[in-house]
Formats: sequence, structure tokens, C-alpha cells
Amino acid sequence: MTGMFWLSYNVLFVTRHGYVHYISCTSGVMFLCSIIGMVIISASDSNTAADGAKEAVMSLPGMIPQYYNGLKVILRKDCKKSVCLTLWKLYKNDRSLIFCALGVLMNYGILIATLVQNNEILPIIDKCSSFLKLQGVLAWCVRFKKKNPLQITTGNLTVAELSTALLCLVRKVQSVYFTTEIWCIERGQQLPDSINLLTLSPFLDERKILCVGGRLRHSNLPAEQKDPMLINNNHLICDFIVKHYPFSYLHTGAKATLTNIRTKFWIVNGRSKVKRVIKQCIKCLKVSAKGKNQMVADLPSARSHSFRNCNLSIEAVLVKGEDNSKLLNWNLAKIVEVHPGTDDVTRVVTLKT
Repeated sequence: MTGMFWLSYNVLFVTRHGYVHYISCTSGVMFLCSIIGMVIISASDSNTAADGAKEAVMSLPGMIPQYYNGLKVILRKDCKKSVCLTLWKLYKNDRSLIFCALGVLMNYGILIATLVQNNEILPIIDKCSSFLKLQGVLAWCVRFKKKNPLQITTGNLTVAELSTALLCLVRKVQSVYFTTEIWCIERGQQLPDSINLLTLSPFLDERKILCVGGRLRHSNLPAEQKDPMLINNNHLICDFIVKHYPFSYLHTGAKATLTNIRTKFWIVNGRSKVKRVIKQCIKCLKVSAKGKNQMVADLPSARSHSFRNCNLSIEAVLVKGEDNSKLLNWNLAKIVEVHPGTDDVTRVVTLKT
């Protein structure tokens, strides 16, 4: 029984297995969705599950991609064994029912599958050298896309165009790296326990941007500071953002850079990412470099004594200070007698006011 369990798990849930490729090719419909719920299908209801799965698959919104390079599968821990054994029974009875059963599991949330397309986020990102240049190029593309012959826009880029370009860039990056989270949130379902973003309380705003939640809803801060946009730390756009802020804020160090970044973006594992990028910045290393301590000359061989060269003599006039009186109220005093010590150093005198 244990061998059947692991065999069924490897056959159905290994991303690069040939049978997954066979299922995806013969199904005719591959959809990009992740839905969470709770249902368990028994082997005796395989025919009913097949009919229900066909209707569920046809009713789900999605798309039919022409190519892909992987199938990301997440299975709930509490029903992992039962689902694998049930699918193994279906596999022995009728292999054509496997895809239908997978469709039902996806529909009710036991199984979460995300098809990853074999395409780049934006090829132009690799051709830009900085965040500002990338944002400017995308802003020109946005202007060209919204070009209206009746209302021609000329001149430099506007703030609205730059903001729209930034949102398009962030939305495209998030659609690739946070596919499962976006699909779950759009359908109002709970995120799986295996996702690392649960502590951030992510949500989709009105711009369809995945943002970080929190308890700053009633704060007077701007909206982008209360709910910063989520950015994955594995993409080149994250490096552009981290390199942009030290340049804008005069290389103030890793902590200040991370604080400034979080006013608009929230990078996953941002602290380690910022430190790693700043170590490669030459200007940041020069600013934070420690200065060398100047060497001090050696001490003299003979010990220098205090009060040896104070020039205290009889009839000398001094100012007698008191702790409880002001400086202007101090009195003048005259040295009447000098009391040198055993080492011929005068430390005590007799004064007359």
C-alpha cells in the first residue's frame, strides 16, 4: 500500500513527469487558476466525478496557452494520503478519469495547480541599465498605446504616464511570481499554508496590484506607504529598485535604504536583498568606509608632574571661585604663604581676601 501511495504521488504530482505532459496535451484545455475549498472524491463515485469535473472545467475562466514549461502543484497536507490513494484507484480502473478527477480537486480547492508559461516577463528589462530608464521606456510605450488622433500628447512624459508605466510593470511581475496568491485572493479564498506571504496579509487593491496589508488603515500616511506593493526578490526589477534608492538618497546605508524602499515597495526578504546589492555598490562602500586612526607619539621616559610649572609665588593675586556664587561675584585673593610638598611641588597655598 505504501508503494502504491508513493507511486501515485510521483506519477501525478511530479512536474516534469511524462504523464503530466500526457494529461495536459490530451485534455485540450489548460487553465491558469487556483481555487481553494474542501471535498474528497471516493473511487465509487468516479463516474459522477467525471461528469461534474467536465462541467467544472468548462465553467472555469481561463485560457488555452500554446506552450508551457512546468506545472506547479500544491496539495493540502490534511488530505494528501486520501487523495493519492483515490487517484491511484482511478488510475487502475480508467486512466481517462484522472484528468476529470484532477479538475474536480482543483475546483474544490484540494489541489492547486498553476501552469507556468514559457515566456519572459518583459524582454526590454534586460536591455535597460537602471530603474528610471526602464520606467521611462515603458511610459513612452504607454503613451503610444493610448495615442488618440483627436488629442495628440506632445512634450515630456507626465507623472501620470510614469505612474501608469510603473503599475503595468509591477502588475506583470506579480502575475508571474505570485500567480497562486492572486488567483486565491480574486476568488475570496484562503491562501494555502505553504505560501510564505501569509504573515503579510496580502490583498488586491482597485488597481489589481498585490499589496501588503496591516493595521495602518486609519493612518494619515499616503496609500502607497500604508500598503506597499509586493515585489519578488529574484527578478532583475528588484535589483533596479534597490540600486535606484541609494542613488536618490545619497548612499545612506542598508537600513535607511530599506526604510525608503518600503515607503512604496515591499521586497520579499528585503533586508538580505538590500545588503547584498549595497555590498556591490562602490559609492556605498566609500561612504560607509571606516577611517584609519592616527598613530600617537610615544610617551616621554620621565613622568610629568602636575603643578610643577604653575608659577605660584607669594604676593600673587588670584580669583577665588566658589561653587555657590556666580562668576561675577567671585572675590580677588592674594597668596600669603606657599606650602610645597616633599617633592618640591606646590599644591596648597594660604590666601587672604
